[in-house]
Amino acid sequence: YEEIDRTAAELVVLHDVLSWREFHEVALRRAGFGQVAAYSAQPESLLEHLNHGQNRRADLVVYGIQPGNELSWENLRQLRGIFNGPMLATTESFDQSVQTRVQALGIHDYLAVGEFGEEGLELKVETALTAHRINTLILENDLRTQKLFVNILSVMVKILESKDPYTRFHSHSV
Repeated sequence: YEEIDRTAAELVVLHDVLSWREFHEVALRRAGFGQVAAYSAQPESLLEHLNHGQNRRADLVVYGIQPGNELSWENLRQLRGIFNGPMLATTESFDQSVQTRVQALGIHDYLAVGEFGEEGLELKVETALTAHRINTLILENDLRTQKLFVNILSVMVKILESKDPYTRFHSHSV
């Protein structure tokens, strides 16, 4: 396991409140994250970011929710439809109903950034990136294991076929 390279991690902050968007961006830059882009919380903003250059990506999207604004929730729902990578939802203060609603959208990371400040944001972003990396490694390992299993079965079939002239090359027709 390698530590996350903060300077290479590409973070996208989406928040409609300019002061909070700037807070997120500045806090993450102070924490050593070198590639932080901040936009208003519109799904089109992320699409424009991702389509801007050939190598543009989003290792993590930090989405600032305005709990009482249904448009904020609708934009988050649309964003989940176009981006299935790791996301961190933030609010100014903790709200259990917001956390529940965020989790229902498939977002596992939630932070009341107003209560935990810059250090809390830094730790939560690091945790979300690390968890995503570990999950990706597990999926890659599962795929390698499946390929290995198929290769072992293929070799076993070839060995069995080669022992009997009647069944030789039978597996090629199956």
